[in-house]
Amino acid sequence: MLNQNKIKVHFKYLLFILISSIYANLDYGINYELRYSDGEIEETNFFENYFDINLYYKDLYLYTLLIHKDPPLIGSSTKSMEDMLSTIYLEYSNNRIEIQLGDIYQSYGAGLSMHTFEDRNIDYNNSPRGISVLYYLRDNIDLFASFGQNIFKTRTNPTVIEPDISIDNNLKLAGFAYQNDYFDMHYLSMLNDQNIDAATIERMMSLDTPLGEYLSEDRYPNSQVTPSDFSMRILEHNLGSTIYLGDLELYFERSWIYHNKIEAERTDGYKSYFSSYFSISDYGILYEYKDYNSPYYFSVYSNPPIVFKENSSTLISRNLHNIDFSNEVGHHILVNKSFSEQINVILSSAFSFNPIRD
Repeated sequence: MLNQNKIKVHFKYLLFILISSIYANLDYGINYELRYSDGEIEETNFFENYFDINLYYKDLYLYTLLIHKDPPLIGSSTKSMEDMLSTIYLEYSNNRIEIQLGDIYQSYGAGLSMHTFEDRNIDYNNSPRGISVLYYLRDNIDLFASFGQNIFKTRTNPTVIEPDISIDNNLKLAGFAYQNDYFDMHYLSMLNDQNIDAATIERMMSLDTPLGEYLSEDRYPNSQVTPSDFSMRILEHNLGSTIYLGDLELYFERSWIYHNKIEAERTDGYKSYFSSYFSISDYGILYEYKDYNSPYYFSVYSNPPIVFKENSSTLISRNLHNIDFSNEVGHHILVNKSFSEQINVILSSAFSFNPIRD
């Protein structure tokens, strides 16, 4: 009996030491955000809760986002415990490899083919759930791959409260990146098996885009022809490179997209992006050019280039621009002048248009 008691005591000490050593290396952070409105008009009421939980332990990082919205300002109400878990992923990294399990948030190049993120202000999340791997083959060569699936939900119109478009995606992506002192480059190939249900296709007919016009005028011109579920495989190649010429920096990127028109033949498209930056006499000058030409493709993973900025001034908050990632041409020039450490002046001008494509 005495020996058993000693074993129990030793086990308790061992367990205490083990837990203490784990907690000594454990770092965590919890952030809570409440959004609440109780107006005279019921439609303006909302009650939203956001819990961001971050856990760090040695080479591991765990992130979760829990959401409870009832009623929501935008999006769907939380109806079950499953709806509360909005985002979760686990990261592991060392000197040779980085692995991410769960919701994949990645950006390659300027994001023409793959740029995933979550924005709770507009109820936007295009991340697939799966696995992402980055392997450092050499000091200047990286290999990467991602595999995942998601049901992407969005709106035909920003004024719609709950998402009315739902697209099922199964993603496979692989590529490499290379860097040296004079230029760097990346290449990736992406396969996406996309399924669009009949109800979503019917709602897409209201889009004020070439895709909406094709569906409403060419594919389903009258009520006697109704949509059906449609599946297709999308193949995308993406190539980008940055060239360094002294104070001049040039970046080129292009995506080649092969897909189907909905319930029709195979077609192709492309997305191009160019930017240049140089400084002279304390003036920094940035120029951007974009040309998105895939008018019959509903883009899921493409997002603004990483240098894209939105104006935050309340004086110009009405000048909102909805980017068409399938059919748009645009230019942007930005001049930055520093007069001292306290004074910095930025001048920016941009325009874009939706060209009529054949």
